Amino acid sequence: MGDVQRTREDVDVTLQYAKLDPSDMCPAAQCLYLSPNLDNDSLKLIEVDNSVLDRLLAGQSLVIRGSKTDTAVLCTKDETFEVKGAETSNTLLLLPECSFTADCLRNDPPAVIRQVCALKHEYFELRRMKPRLRHLKECLEDCPYSGERYEPEHTGLKYTFEDLLETVQASEAELRDGLRELKACAINAYWRLLDFDYMSSIVSSILSAKDELSWSSDSIPCSQLVCLLDELYPRKIVQHVLECMSHPLKSSAHAKENESCYKLSEAAVCRFFGEMMLRTANKYHLREFEEAWQLAVPDDMKTNLKHLEGLALIDRTGDPPIISFFPVHELPEDIDERFHMLFKAKEKWTLEEITPYIEAVCVDSKSGVGSLLTRYSRVSTQKGTKLYSSRK
Repeated sequence: MGDVQRTREDVDVTLQYAKLDPSDMCPAAQCLYLSPNLDNDSLKLIEVDNSVLDRLLAGQSLVIRGSKTDTAVLCTKDETFEVKGAETSNTLLLLPECSFTADCLRNDPPAVIRQVCALKHEYFELRRMKPRLRHLKECLEDCPYSGERYEPEHTGLKYTFEDLLETVQASEAELRDGLRELKACAINAYWRLLDFDYMSSIVSSILSAKDELSWSSDSIPCSQLVCLLDELYPRKIVQHVLECMSHPLKSSAHAKENESCYKLSEAAVCRFFGEMMLRTANKYHLREFEEAWQLAVPDDMKTNLKHLEGLALIDRTGDPPIISFFPVHELPEDIDERFHMLFKAKEKWTLEEITPYIEAVCVDSKSGVGSLLTRYSRVSTQKGTKLYSSRK
């Protein structure tokens, strides 16, 4: 700060030069001086929207996640934001104290000294994004669960929820959603994926038990089921698989008092058997697949190709049409690379076919799909149906 400080008279002279009437101004003037100890390096600015600001004002924490090779993301408890550097041609002045119009009173000192602690020309912007959950799958695939007898063979890394929070670029709520989508199970405090063949065996055992005891698909008693399969699989695992394939019922006329019952989900069971078949052979003639698929599911369920959205690719250009295994979770998270792989796998897509593969990277699934298709594809019409193909 200089030896000479501005007075109110100095301020009024400056206003006259600017052709401003002092009576139109606030009664107090704030005179800015550069601090002798400017700190331009350790202070960082982040521009946040109102929702993030409200969380900060409420005392919630924001966490920046990412390894040295990742681009940084910022997470609230339930959202993830991409952090991008931005520059401004204006110089931003950072002040520990500053009064705004509403704060100024008539009896304030005529001239107040304010020190500028830093000068900034850059800041960070936040952009809402989908969590990067592909890494979650990669982590959990390192050590799948196939039953206690095979545990000595699985020597890969295991992760607690806290470990995953430190590893995966996602908020806490989004990470839990990702674990649920992958059908991961917490075993001895570690989150594990069930080996697909092992899970298939449990699903088959659940359906066999249902048939043997003449249980309805609409009301399967959980405790009776886990007791029945107790010698084959851990009770917790059986309950987990049942929950993955069904919906809990609040009450059931067929259940004992306080018994938890579940209604099998036709969509979940049909999708699981469809995936099991596609994993085995990868490609089928569509008609043969549909016939075999219907025979594989319980008699009271009806298969529908909609059950395989985001899981299977259907090519109707040949004779006969072909269905192949094409899971959405195997696609890259980078949008450019994702569209490249989509149009490499299939030249033309209907909106219904391509939507499940794009929704996974859209923050707003309603408007985001259309926006990305406009950017990355061209539209043509064939027999009254809109088809999307690569712009390149």
